Amino acid sequence: KSSLNSVMNKINEIEEKFTTMEETVKDNFETLNGKVGELKNEVTALERQTAALEEQATKTTSMSEEVSQTLAATLTLKDRQQTYLSEVRLISLYKPTGQTSTWSGPGHESELISDGQYIFDHHDWASMATYSHTGI
Repeated sequence: KSSLNSVMNKINEIEEKFTTMEETVKDNFETLNGKVGELKNEVTALERQTAALEEQATKTTSMSEEVSQTLAATLTLKDRQQTYLSEVRLISLYKPTGQTSTWSGPGHESELISDGQYIFDHHDWASMATYSHTGI
């Protein structure tokens, strides 16, 4: 009878250990299921963020292309304006002044190179001398 009791005690101990192991496995399984759910939520959030970033990248690329086109047009206009202004400056620098002048004396000479800007020494039509502003 004592050996039977000892076997029964051993069986009970094994059953208790098995029950404890079963509860531990069950708890670990529930913990893992919770963590899998959290990971799924994080993956879903990351997928949303990725989609938002892709959309933003598309918008940014589109805006970048528009800015590049605008910059190209602006640079073209700037080049045209600079060319136009240099032509105007060139024409006015080589424009001879006073070609119709009948006056002889300072300020009335013909073939004076000027940038097109004139001032007069005083306001008297009979003897006004023209002074030119030049960059030379």
